[in-house]
Amino acid sequence: MKYTHFFPRAGALLIDFFILTIITGIVYMIFPALSIVVHFFYVTFFLSSKMQGTPGKAMMGITITTLDGQRISYQTSVIRYLASLISGAIFCIGYVFYFFTEKKQTLHDLVAGTIAVDSDTVQASEWGPALKEEVQRLIRWDETGPAPQSTEEKKFSSDNLQALEKLHELFQKGVLTEAEYIEQKQRLLK
Repeated sequence: MKYTHFFPRAGALLIDFFILTIITGIVYMIFPALSIVVHFFYVTFFLSSKMQGTPGKAMMGITITTLDGQRISYQTSVIRYLASLISGAIFCIGYVFYFFTEKKQTLHDLVAGTIAVDSDTVQASEWGPALKEEVQRLIRWDETGPAPQSTEEKKFSSDNLQALEKLHELFQKGVLTEAEYIEQKQRLLK
């Protein structure tokens, strides 16, 4: 797993800023009060989606994952978003953490327990199907969580298989100790 360099991350922020400027401008003309929440949902939705990053991050080949290389939850994306507001609040000091942490984490990465890695998880040609899948997942959501899987679906999903592959990759690169690798592997196999 290769931690993302500073300039691709900055480029992703600029791309997302441009996209959000257009979206919030349109929303503001129709529903001024809603334009405030557009940024929040844009970031939190995409970070926890199959894309594992905003469109700007995807264009720059960046994936946001947990420390063990798994897709982050919606709750984690909300925590990361709120912490990013703090990161940028005082002269962007939270972004300077990037230069002093081993895993190239900003303050909001540290608070949420996330890392930004180079990846091509979802190519641009797959954005439409990935977005459609995520919207369907949100529609099925209720108070107890996502809709249960049918008995026809395999118990061991492709997401679990991908998580195991990423976990093994982290272990091979020495990011995880053998004990951490075994513990996390057992958790995924349950």
